[in-house]
Amino acid sequence: MKKTVIFDLDGTLIHSIPEITKYLNLTLKRFGYPLIDENRTLSIIGCGARNLVKNALNCPVSEEKFEEIFKFYDQEYTKSDNSLTILFDGIEELLIELKKRGYLLAILTNKQQKTTEQIYQKLLSKFNFDAVLGDLKGVPMKPDKRSVERVFNALNVTALDCYMVGDMQTDYLAGVNSGCTPVCVLWGYGNKDHLSSLGCENFVNTPSELLEFLK
Repeated sequence: MKKTVIFDLDGTLIHSIPEITKYLNLTLKRFGYPLIDENRTLSIIGCGARNLVKNALNCPVSEEKFEEIFKFYDQEYTKSDNSLTILFDGIEELLIELKKRGYLLAILTNKQQKTTEQIYQKLLSKFNFDAVLGDLKGVPMKPDKRSVERVFNALNVTALDCYMVGDMQTDYLAGVNSGCTPVCVLWGYGNKDHLSSLGCENFVNTPSELLEFLK
């Protein structure tokens, strides 16, 4: 029986699009680029902060200029109080029940480590996750299997022990590439038709459905 659940963060545990859009627009305005809406943020999220900012700019910039822009975004978002970020409905009950059942819980996200830890402390620390892993410089991100292997090493588990739960292509492929059982949630930011076209078969509509799936 599998006893470890690896969760994505944005779009799976937390609704963060308003917060991310706010700080992208603060950055775009600061450097004179057109602002974006939440739908645009939805279309570019999932592949790490650097790719997020690059796609928000939507035009070529020099490496030096990009580093200046990214540094500003990173600093400002890191200072955020995350007041616009919330847990999705049903997540609290889901995590409490999984802990009662004795599951090991991990967060694996392409969000930067420092920001991940800040959000974890504000919204998720009471659930006592066993590993909280974000993007670190020089470490491969999802969907690279080596990102998931960080969880294996931290918790002393194998792919056969683990579910990989997320809402996006990167999450599904991370599960496939690492040998975990992938489960795609439909309350987040992904697209079911697209995920199905990649081969995903395990979908859940609500956190309570996920509980049933994990029995």
